[in-house]
Amino acid sequence: LTARSVQAVGRLGTSIAPVDMQRARRLLSLARQWGDSLQAKNARAMLHGAVADGDLDSVARLVRRYNALECMQRFLWADACRPTTEYRVAPGVRIELLSKP
Repeated sequence: LTARSVQAVGRLGTSIAPVDMQRARRLLSLARQWGDSLQAKNARAMLHGAVADGDLDSVARLVRRYNALECMQRFLWADACRPTTEYRVAPGVRIELLSKP
């Protein structure tokens, strides 16, 4: 964990159970894998504040949402590099097709 993450977890003190301390550490370590983009840094700053306040459920939701978004972007571009692909789309569903630049 980074120094800022350790401070955020340290501010929790004894106000939460040890299992929640582990959960907070794990969530912050997952957030560290997001890279060093401005968007990732801002998202981590928000997480540090929420962890320090003890709002771990909100932190977990934010981590899941951010990870799902990043995963979806990675898969979109991986699929765009394939020469041919078959798609099954349900009626009324919005799709986004990307092509290799």
